[in-house]
Amino acid sequence: KLENLGKPGERIYAVRFTQDTAYVVTFVNTDPLYKLDLSNPEEPVILGEHYEDGVSDYLHVIKDNLMIGVGRQAETSVQAWTNFVGVKVALYDTTGDVPVNLETYLVEGEYSYSRVTYDHKSFMYFTPEDADFTYIAIPVSVYHDNYYRYSQKLYVFKVFHSGDLELVAELQHMDSIDQYFDSIEKSVMIENYIY
Repeated sequence: KLENLGKPGERIYAVRFTQDTAYVVTFVNTDPLYKLDLSNPEEPVILGEHYEDGVSDYLHVIKDNLMIGVGRQAETSVQAWTNFVGVKVALYDTTGDVPVNLETYLVEGEYSYSRVTYDHKSFMYFTPEDADFTYIAIPVSVYHDNYYRYSQKLYVFKVFHSGDLELVAELQHMDSIDQYFDSIEKSVMIENYIY
């Protein structure tokens, strides 16, 4: 049991376990990413914490020292409300006690979202044999023109094991940006093809 994690009013948004380490995201206005030592299950210890705007709703370990966070970018309004302004894909170096944000890709659009934040099976990853990178694919829904138009794409990235994040493709089914009923829910990669 670990008490007093996060600040007053924060909720836990994401947790990822890997061997004797856990990563926990709490959120109200900023995104604390905690790294926990679970080697003694009866006395977990907070090793470090990283703060940034927004929240990661899903965490995925790429390699021992690299982790991806998928969530929403946030800004605080004049009235002190939290407004989500886009989908964020963040790459973290988890080598030390304090996670470090290496790079963040932002898909802008208020109320835009990714299915990955509530359905982990929508997150696709694939490491080709002998490659120094991993492909990840994330479906994103974006609103345009004061929410009058909507589009949905699959964003495909290369996560280089050296610590770089590169967008390699934006895939969509329809040419029009207002097809509400045409959505990409999941993907799979087989050899050099993505479906």
